[in-house]
Amino acid sequence: MSLSVHIRRWLAWCLAIVSVFTTVEICRAQVDCVFKTLHLSRMQGIVTDQFGEVIPGATVRLKQGDGIIAEVQADEQGQFAIKGVSGHYDLSIKARGFAEAWSPVEIGPDLQNSFHSNVLRVMLLVGAGEECEVLTTNKHEFDKAVRAHNQRFKGIEKNATQK
Repeated sequence: MSLSVHIRRWLAWCLAIVSVFTTVEICRAQVDCVFKTLHLSRMQGIVTDQFGEVIPGATVRLKQGDGIIAEVQADEQGQFAIKGVSGHYDLSIKARGFAEAWSPVEIGPDLQNSFHSNVLRVMLLVGAGEECEVLTTNKHEFDKAVRAHNQRFKGIEKNATQK
């Protein structure tokens, strides 16, 4: 990873810490995230940060109730795959320095998903913030979320340098 990626992550982390200590509303906003069940024909994907940079080594878990059904680590390109699973699960993605992302998932053959990309794109966020993590199979939707975050970050960075 380049130095600028480390600096951006460090700045995002600092902003998250300051936000947590200055207002309770930010924590409440994270709780208000609504997660719909993701329908996947297979469990594979890529894990990134808010800037679209891959996160190697993220832990990806499928759970049912209190039990862990499967657990894998994302590779050096942030990619992961869990083979031989079908049914309803809770998906959890964690990486050091990032807030945990989760979503209910249904995995199994699905004619509708056969015509669309089935790569799950996961955006992890640094700490508790004003936005929800992104989990989607729609590349356009994911790219739009990354661009929106970058625009917000540039605005915060600009305001910080003007003070």
